[in-house]
Amino acid sequence: MTQTLAKLMDEPDLLSTLQAYFDHQLSIKATASSLHIHINTLHYRLKRVQELSGCSIKETKGLVTLFIVLWYYHDSIR
Repeated sequence: MTQTLAKLMDEPDLLSTLQAYFDHQLSIKATASSLHIHINTLHYRLKRVQELSGCSIKETKGLVTLFIVLWYYHDSIR
């Protein structure tokens, strides 16, 4: 988990994108709209998250892992 976080911390846009994705209950349209980006840009960022983390956002295990990583990250910066 720490390695996943370390890889994502170098790209703050990816962390904020992932947080927005969870905040909008995994809705691509709502997430893109809230970030004021094109849906294709969101797809690219989510793909990049998957590449860096090794976690698939299409699998429950990957989503849970990424959710925990974000939770840990936000808890550690407080």
